[in-house]
Amino acid sequence: MRPPPVIIMSYEMLIQNSSRMTELANLDLVVCDEGHRLKNLGIKTTAVLKKLPARRRIILTGTPIQNDLTEFWSLAEFVAPGCLAASREEYRERIVNPLSRSPHPTELFQTIATTDGQVSEVETTEVVEAAQRLKRALGIFLLRRTSDVISRRLPSKVEQIVFCEASDIQRELQAVMLKWVECQLENEENNVDFGKPPAFLEIDEDSLDTPHPADEADDYDDAGVGGAGVLACIMAFRKIYNHPSLLFEALKQPHSRKQSLPSGLVGSLRDLLHQRLPPTERSACSASVCRTSGKLAVLQSLLAGIFRMPPDPISRGGSHRLVLVSNFTQTLDLLEPICQNVTMAPCLRIDGKTPTKQRIQIVDRFNSPTCVEKVLLLSSKAGGTGLNLIGADYLVLFDIDWNPATDEQALARIWREGQKRQVHLIRLVTANTLEERILQRQIAKSSLANTAMSPVSSSNKRTASLTLDELRELFQPSPCETTCWTHDLLGCRCHLPNVDNDCHQSAPYSHASSDDEEDLRTFQIGRPRKRPKTGSASPINAAPCSARGLGQISTWRHLLTPESISSASPLLVSSKIRAVFQHITTSDMT
Repeated sequence: MRPPPVIIMSYEMLIQNSSRMTELANLDLVVCDEGHRLKNLGIKTTAVLKKLPARRRIILTGTPIQNDLTEFWSLAEFVAPGCLAASREEYRERIVNPLSRSPHPTELFQTIATTDGQVSEVETTEVVEAAQRLKRALGIFLLRRTSDVISRRLPSKVEQIVFCEASDIQRELQAVMLKWVECQLENEENNVDFGKPPAFLEIDEDSLDTPHPADEADDYDDAGVGGAGVLACIMAFRKIYNHPSLLFEALKQPHSRKQSLPSGLVGSLRDLLHQRLPPTERSACSASVCRTSGKLAVLQSLLAGIFRMPPDPISRGGSHRLVLVSNFTQTLDLLEPICQNVTMAPCLRIDGKTPTKQRIQIVDRFNSPTCVEKVLLLSSKAGGTGLNLIGADYLVLFDIDWNPATDEQALARIWREGQKRQVHLIRLVTANTLEERILQRQIAKSSLANTAMSPVSSSNKRTASLTLDELRELFQPSPCETTCWTHDLLGCRCHLPNVDNDCHQSAPYSHASSDDEEDLRTFQIGRPRKRPKTGSASPINAAPCSARGLGQISTWRHLLTPESISSASPLLVSSKIRAVFQHITTSDMT
């Protein structure tokens, strides 16, 4: 029997039927959507696809580079074998390493990304040759199209990063956790001093994300004794920032799972939770105003404001609707009754347990202008790609992911063709915490220039992994007396007297005074650093490295006072909001 002319299947279905698929003859073309999933040539999906006897291969992706330029080689090798270099090692040696030594990386990669750009004469011969080599290769197999291609068919978009004040109990729980982490890192440092291998070294950053198939935050790969402890600790932090009741419930589970926290730390956390967490918020937040989670208090205020507004005409979409996204199904469980109380209507939900057929029905129902449900709860891992949720004009990302591409995919669910209304995309971040640290790392990674220019050694070491020094930096507390930690790192002057709120005037770090630099923290923790000698200043307190990784939000509007926040965004009126970064994309739609 002849095969059909076109076969459409998921990556999971491909693996399940790999033996049959590799037997197909005379395939003309293989098209891989979400092709960034193939960034590792060693995974089974890539191996099966490479065995397909196809004459042509095409990858479609909005994020060809997620962590560093080395993983781009895997994608290029799949579609155009040998085009970049004969081997990964040669690619690092001839392209990646020379480019990492450029004194002007941002300008360099803007040149490489454009067809008619010329490499600056100030670059060394080695850098120029590497840039030209990469530019020639990209011209052979890369076709780049930005969202500008369809922007005329899309409405305007308002993006906001909302920095939320932590509650008292969140700060107290964080202090207990940080004290324990500090002791653990000190022990690991002593192990290094005595020649013992550090258990925390080389924690793969991918393992910090919530797992894909299970879609449960408590199940992730073992990373060794020390690594598993770090993963459990980070997951505990993230539960605290979403709502302390999530940690309260987790600590009641049997202490047999491989990612369990040490018993001593568990005891301290339990005592604090029993003393400070109100009974009404131990299993859920039944209060009309949450007092134990800054983000949840902001969300409650935001929901109330959105659903007080009159609906739009049916022809323009009808009632206002919101997509609420989280990485964690436990968090969705917490948020569902809160949303129901505000909207006085049931919620729709798509997570890892939702069957494919039912997902289609939920999406169609939600996109109908007459939909009764006002909120769709969405798991970012299970539903963050492939869904068109144009029925909503608001999307709230309740917790951010380590990988910026995951968040970008989720945020794009409502700003798609067919959308008739201005959309509002809101990220909630607990200010001055590990969560803001994750945001800073995410911003750095989302910049192509910074990502590509991260120094890469000739070894097989991945820049997406976290070493001991990087973990120490990750868990550093924020500077004291700061309105917005991330804004400090930008070196932006928009908050100073007699300076317009124009963030194009951001001051580079090299112009900052030494006094100002003492309270700044470097955020690009993907770079290896030497440990300080005894008695010397910690590199964490030193002047930060280049701010180019934060460049993409340096031009956003930075709202640092309650008056400026409420004026620019009347829905953001909660007293728990410390700062807001805002960016508006205008529309050519008529």
